[in-house]
Amino acid sequence: MAVALGCVALAVAGCGVPGSGEPESLADAPGVGGPAAPVGDLKLPAPSRQSSPAELVNNFLRVGAAADFTNPGLRKEQRIPAAVEYAKQFLTPAGKEAWEPGDVITVIQVGEPIQTVDKFTVPYRRVGELDGDGTLTPLVGAPQNEELEFKVAPEGDSGPRLLASAPGKLLPLSLEGLQEYFEVRPVYFWDLRGRFLVPDRRYLSKGITAEKRVNTIVARVLAGPSEFLEKAVVDPPVEASIGNATLNGNNVVVNLPVSEQTDREDPLTMLASQLRWSLHPQRYSVDLKVGGRKVRTYSGTGYESANPSQPQTRGGRNEERLYAAVNGTVKPLEPGVTPPSILSRPENANVVAAAVNVRQNSAALVRRTSATAPPQLWVGRTPADQSAAQFRLAQFGGSISTFSRPSYLPGAGDRVLIVADNRLYDVDLGSGLASPVELPAVIGAPVAVSVAPDGARVAIVTATRAYVATLDPSKVPALINSGTGGSVREIFLGGLTNLKGVGWYYEHQLAVGGENGLVIAAIDGGALEAVGPVNLQGFRLTQLSAVPWSPATGDGGNLVIEAAGTNNAIQAYQPYRLNLDPLQPPPSPAGASPAPSASGASAPLAPKVTAPFYADVI
Repeated sequence: MAVALGCVALAVAGCGVPGSGEPESLADAPGVGGPAAPVGDLKLPAPSRQSSPAELVNNFLRVGAAADFTNPGLRKEQRIPAAVEYAKQFLTPAGKEAWEPGDVITVIQVGEPIQTVDKFTVPYRRVGELDGDGTLTPLVGAPQNEELEFKVAPEGDSGPRLLASAPGKLLPLSLEGLQEYFEVRPVYFWDLRGRFLVPDRRYLSKGITAEKRVNTIVARVLAGPSEFLEKAVVDPPVEASIGNATLNGNNVVVNLPVSEQTDREDPLTMLASQLRWSLHPQRYSVDLKVGGRKVRTYSGTGYESANPSQPQTRGGRNEERLYAAVNGTVKPLEPGVTPPSILSRPENANVVAAAVNVRQNSAALVRRTSATAPPQLWVGRTPADQSAAQFRLAQFGGSISTFSRPSYLPGAGDRVLIVADNRLYDVDLGSGLASPVELPAVIGAPVAVSVAPDGARVAIVTATRAYVATLDPSKVPALINSGTGGSVREIFLGGLTNLKGVGWYYEHQLAVGGENGLVIAAIDGGALEAVGPVNLQGFRLTQLSAVPWSPATGDGGNLVIEAAGTNNAIQAYQPYRLNLDPLQPPPSPAGASPAPSASGASAPLAPKVTAPFYADVI
């Protein structure tokens, strides 16, 4: 008898350990910033006489949650033994003696087990290790098809049903358990330039009080970033608070030690923004004290602008950032949106991929004048003195046969990253100079690139793999961090292959598009789900663009793709809709006539929308 354990299947996705088919759903993502369950309403599973063998095994695979369930502030030497002790209640006395768990909590994706009379064999894949700071460190290189073997003890006359044996060297937490008992609560750190906040994806137990939740989040901020981010962000001004952070109504009080910094106000203001973003979705104000003396209360909404993933357009509507090429000319698709003046230049024609920065009034346009002509990258900007904007041909030192969609380097002036003939380049929009970016050897030949809104992280896909790395855009060309510090991560994509595009769909989740499928993947491996029809209903994806959901409200995120249909006609689509209906051009101004055809014939060109993307605003 086959019994499904811990697999949350979507209608459009397969399930189980990785195979060669379509991408599978690992699990519903733990609620990103959603309200935690009231303490007392959420209980860890325990063995009972009514448990079926499948339920018993399923519940045992959640036992890693016990380490953080009531107190995530426990030290490692306390939290792992606490989880082991909890797990032993599922085992017979002989099973307890024989079981030798590991000393780390290993998050696993479980497949569909095979049950015999007294034994379960469970296929699984190790996702990562969850530490005491709530960091899930992915183990992408782990074997893809391991097995766990459980033996179920004969049912006695009384007492709960128990396991006679459990696999050694493993203290498990299934992805189902991660989703059920934890919530995603990123903590934030300032980038190297002190301009943007960068999220550090963390997990926090749902089974704790509001006071412990606040104290744990504050402690995690002050303790500094995870290993993945340590080369891309700066440490807080102090390493710990004096005593616990306290919750007083809607206000969090933090007492800090006296710092050696002479300019106290700016570091504390920046720290307050870090703390307030990390405490989301609650809109707490923060009282900062230094040595017991109150500095000030930080309240209001001004701190929200420090997070570049928060919508920056008026009213927070990211639809205003949706642009595309309409018959080859880039323009906004939202009615009433005024495009930057750079797009009025005659070079805005025959565009097949693009990036636009509205605030900087600049653009990078990949143009192809004919089906046989090689593509070219044209870059344009408006000078600081507001003199006439101009475009120039980017210089790569030779002809290029393929370009990816360009991606801006936020806060680094007018520069974009772009893949040209499987090499990554940093292109200055003022000079047109394209400088090769050195990639860590692990990444291989890139196909597409997307810089996170904070400019401190970059996502890169090759034909078969996806990576996220930390980035220093202050260097020219931009420096992608590498080495042993965990600065480059491979992202698990299930069965998705023939990759074509990548974008930041949430501040710590990627949208990755293969030729015939789309997935949303957490950058730590903790969530993966298919988007829309996995096979794209016979369409072939060619490029994509995403804009993150608001970290404050959960609103506004979007995803658009370009794809070729069965007749090879390329058009723009929104793939999360039930049907793949092409995006429509903006309505023509009253009295305007359709553009004539390129050949000069009298019949106008039917509007065709291609190369969709979300414009940058910072």
